[in-house]
Amino acid sequence: MCLKYLLTCALSVSVLLLCFSLTGCNPEVEPSSEASNSVANQSSEASSEKEVDAALNKEEPDISREEMSYEDFFSVERKWDTSPGYNSDEEGYYCYLEDGHIYKTLTLDWNPAVDELLLPEQVSCIYNPTKTTYCATVQGQILRFNPDTTGRTVLLDVGGKFTDPIMDLFVGDVLIFFRIGNAIYRYHMPSQTLEQIYQDERLTGLMMPLSNVAIWWTQDNPEWLEYYERTGDVDNAPNYPMWFNYIYNVMTGEQKEITVEKDFKNRVFEYKTLEE
Repeated sequence: MCLKYLLTCALSVSVLLLCFSLTGCNPEVEPSSEASNSVANQSSEASSEKEVDAALNKEEPDISREEMSYEDFFSVERKWDTSPGYNSDEEGYYCYLEDGHIYKTLTLDWNPAVDELLLPEQVSCIYNPTKTTYCATVQGQILRFNPDTTGRTVLLDVGGKFTDPIMDLFVGDVLIFFRIGNAIYRYHMPSQTLEQIYQDERLTGLMMPLSNVAIWWTQDNPEWLEYYERTGDVDNAPNYPMWFNYIYNVMTGEQKEITVEKDFKNRVFEYKTLEE
């Protein structure tokens, strides 16, 4: 069995389980502040300060995420707005990636020889293959397209800027996250701001956003890789961890290694507690 395939399958299961837990994320964090205590016989100066406090504590205007400026959107931690999933649409077909091309099939018996080729370009990764599908071409374009009409929109074009292909693509309502090599990039679509938010030589597995500022990434365990390459034991008899998990917060610069499954789940569930 191909080692890369085995790792991808195992990591994909974790991603799916993680996504199911994140699907029910609560709305975004809003800045909190303490209300001023009323004091009898306040001076006029204290009254003025209270008026200022009241103005600062007024609710944020009802503005959509698309309308927020870059500074406002990243001023607080906000939930990741969508989760990846492998789903069929109401028409009953599936989209899948095989040998660098995206195909459309009516059954789970994938066969590129007979299934419909959707895009002529070679593709490095695919995201959320449903009615609206996203992919990254090896030329460096991130596309949104409809498998029914093959109509497409170029969301981002980084062609010629990188030698490695785009991997681990995640597309939300206003954000795109992706990995190139061992670096993670974030693209804010309304402001057209592309930035490298993280890089680590240990990033040899997968990554996934947890919020607008937090990412989960994995490192392949060299001990397990050496054991597998030496024995071919897919059942992992010594029970080595296949990878190590990390969570990094761009806003705080904090990184935590999560190597115990229970602790990993607890850390992930923290992102379900974003305050209403």
